Amino acid sequence: FKGDHSFPELLDLKTDWVAAYSSTSQEEPDLRFFSYDQNNDSGRINIALSGYDPPTRYFRELTEENQNLKLDNELPFSVWEGLEGKFKFGAYASATQRAYNERRFAYNTTTNPRWNDLVQSDNADGFLADENVVYEAPSRGTYRFNKYIYELPYNNYTGDQDIQAAYSMFEIPIIEPWKVTGGVRYETTDLSVINSGERTGDSSISESALLPALSTIYELKQDMNLRFAYGKTLARPTFREIALVPVFDFMGGDILIGNPDLQITSIDNYDLRWEWFPEAGEVLAASLFYKTLSSPIEKQYVTANRQVQYRNRDEATVYGLELEGRKNLEFISTYLKNYSAGGNFTYVVSEVNVTPFEYEYTIGNDSRPLAGQSPYIFNFDLSYSNERSGTIVSLFYNIFGPRLAVVGSSSPARPNAYEQPVATLDMTVSQRLTDHWKLKFSAKNLLNPDVEVLQRYGGQDYIYSSYTRGRSFGMSLNYDF
Repeated sequence: FKGDHSFPELLDLKTDWVAAYSSTSQEEPDLRFFSYDQNNDSGRINIALSGYDPPTRYFRELTEENQNLKLDNELPFSVWEGLEGKFKFGAYASATQRAYNERRFAYNTTTNPRWNDLVQSDNADGFLADENVVYEAPSRGTYRFNKYIYELPYNNYTGDQDIQAAYSMFEIPIIEPWKVTGGVRYETTDLSVINSGERTGDSSISESALLPALSTIYELKQDMNLRFAYGKTLARPTFREIALVPVFDFMGGDILIGNPDLQITSIDNYDLRWEWFPEAGEVLAASLFYKTLSSPIEKQYVTANRQVQYRNRDEATVYGLELEGRKNLEFISTYLKNYSAGGNFTYVVSEVNVTPFEYEYTIGNDSRPLAGQSPYIFNFDLSYSNERSGTIVSLFYNIFGPRLAVVGSSSPARPNAYEQPVATLDMTVSQRLTDHWKLKFSAKNLLNPDVEVLQRYGGQDYIYSSYTRGRSFGMSLNYDF
């Protein structure tokens, strides 16, 4: 629910507010995972429990509820003759509750006499079939059943997060083409997780922060601006990142373990942007940015059998250049007046100092890229928009440079794992049916490329993980009051 209000009798006060509630649930019943090694020369098959879990059946359930309240107010005031400023103030509150439950049933591969034949025939589903679980009557006070399948300890947790904030800011024109905006936001975070599974122990973060911001816009001419901005922002750990609960990641095959000692990341952002608007809906822009991160969060190997934990680093820097453009294609031909093309290219340099725990330290590197940050990102889109028929069709293309997925370590000896460049192609179609009804269709990841993560040993790259995300399609029908 949202609303906009004007109060001319109260100094021309303008108010808008938003109240939202959402509930999310996810169920994964009897999801089965099977890993084994096969020697291509001898054909020998082995289930190496030192490297990964035995064949396991997972039953997962996650529920989350979120409530949001947001209030913004705006008061105009006269700075001097002919120039008007604005004073803005408001508040924000968000509350989130999560419950995660998981049950795991593992197969004892050393006592099931049929496992080798079933794996040899590449029949993992057969290995996990119900008929291969042996039930026998009690013998000497125990069940033989426990020798073939057994339940692993629970991985459960509940989490609560409350965020509250208040802000005030001024928008002041200094002279006709020059405007300055500044303000401050006070924000509190209360985040807690209670574990009730294999690893007990609570995790909590309770912090407050003062977040200043300052920006200035200088109008070089009517359709051209020069902007400079500074702002302090936060990046909070998620429930999963601070919960001391091992969770199997099916996409990568890692065991992700939360870290109850994680801290909030504080970021100082500096931006300089030049922008030109030749025509309505068109833009040509160039930006320089520089960021310093205090206590950034990364994933790092902590054990030899692919266990990964979230950890804070002391600091990191990120800087680079972004080029952006959007142009109507009518200048090529009048038949293309409903078509437009746009894109942006970002070049990024990121740096983090290595620690003695990292694998890179043993080969003499003093720094490396920040985990999750690509050295370049390219986006391109092509759109068709017919206002008369109410038809909008858009294609979106994206590709990013190789990025560090998991930070390596020297104990155990595991090199960095890099996610390789992946190109994605998405499409959206929107059609107005009447003045109130609109039909939308979306198709995502149409190329469905292989997502590969590589590690380098002895000067040669090896596949750490390889998978496809699959294509997804959606359709929605909207009614606008």
